[in-house]
Amino acid sequence: MRRRHQPSPEYVKELCEAVGRVIVSFAICEHALTISTAKIFGLTRVQERALVRPIGLRAKTSLLRRVGKDCLIPGNYKTLNEILKEVEDLSDDRNNLAHGFYGTKNGKFTLVTFSGEARISSRPVAWTPTTLTQLAGSIQQATTRAANLRLLFPKSLKLPKIRSPKS
Repeated sequence: MRRRHQPSPEYVKELCEAVGRVIVSFAICEHALTISTAKIFGLTRVQERALVRPIGLRAKTSLLRRVGKDCLIPGNYKTLNEILKEVEDLSDDRNNLAHGFYGTKNGKFTLVTFSGEARISSRPVAWTPTTLTQLAGSIQQATTRAANLRLLFPKSLKLPKIRSPKS
């Protein structure tokens, strides 16, 4: 016999599948961002794997913003920032799902998160299979935008010269 506030096994299965879709969708999104970054810099596959793939998402978005600031016209730079902000926000949701504490509150699935603003004082979020499916859809849309970032940049990327510090 189930306890009064315990979700059904079917509901837990639905939630697990929906959480899995979000995690997998975001892995694909980050891959698209990595490939776009490599294409923007004209890197080979080996260079992409050695130089871009190992760095974290925030480092990739910071790098793209910095290069975009020097190389893009204002309208394209604004679009770049919007796309990167969207990917970062979705990354926060993904991280909350991957690293949060799962439980139930009043018979509903609740995730207590410990990242972002909730780092010190946790906050419960009531995710449902429906809201998780919507999140996965948002991630898939962001993936398409991240995959097309190269189109914002000039074909021939000319980066400013870096001055070496004087000894």
